[in-house]
Amino acid sequence: PDEDAKVRGVEAPSIRAQRELEEGLKKFEREMATETERMEETRHEIDEEKYDQLQAEEEEFQSSLAQRLNNLKAKSSEKMKNWKLNEQEEDPAVIVARAMDEADEDSGSDVEFDWRAKGFDD
Repeated sequence: PDEDAKVRGVEAPSIRAQRELEEGLKKFEREMATETERMEETRHEIDEEKYDQLQAEEEEFQSSLAQRLNNLKAKSSEKMKNWKLNEQEEDPAVIVARAMDEADEDSGSDVEFDWRAKGFDD
């Protein structure tokens, strides 16, 4: 068949098959490159969306922490202000007496006894 085609001046069947195979292979490689590129673009877009979402969540979290910090600072400032006002208004003897009462209230013992009520004060 190859010699017959050569005599007629046309392309030989084996050469045509080889050429068609190479053309098909080149076309397949181009399609694979296109699909690979499209797959990478899609993956990149998905990653960008995921990272954007994580960034938004992190910014929201940071914002909530900053708000919480500001609230705690405001509370602390208000408590300090109130404490200073109360301290200025009270007599030092009253402050000492209150501290002594608070110290007497908690003896550190798990069991509280009133020794005078038990008759041990002989």
